[in-house]
Order: sequence, then C-alpha cells, then structure tokens
Amino acid sequence: DHFTPVGGFIDKSLVKDPQNLELYCQVNGVERQRGNTKDMVFNIPSLISHISAIFTLECGDVILTGTPDGVGPIE
Repeated sequence: DHFTPVGGFIDKSLVKDPQNLELYCQVNGVERQRGNTKDMVFNIPSLISHISAIFTLECGDVILTGTPDGVGPIE
C-alpha cells in the first residue's frame, strides 16, 4: 500500500502553459500513450480548488488524474 512510482519531473519554470502540455509514455523506447492536458475533462485550477477544499495539499503532493487514450492491457 501507499506506493506509486513516479519520476521524470520537469521544473515548472520550463512549462509555458500547463493547460497545453503534451504528455507521453514510452516503455523500452516504444511509445505507448500520448495526450495533452488541454484535453482533460477539468482544468488544472479547478482540480486543485476542488481537491484542496477536501484535503490539505502539501508541498510535494502529487495529483493523479487518470490516463489519456491509448492505455493497453497489462502484460
């Protein structure tokens, strides 16, 4: 329990527009998924507002919002 490996963080100063950010996932050099934050159902400020009304968000917390199209079966 309580284990979610994450990595490859990008400094926010390098992100011009977090609401138009291309995201992708590669496994062994093969692209498995690609998406863009502009296609999210709820925008980032709305998510943070809603979540912070329920939970106290701390520095370093990660908000996981699901996965873009293209998720395949677990092998």
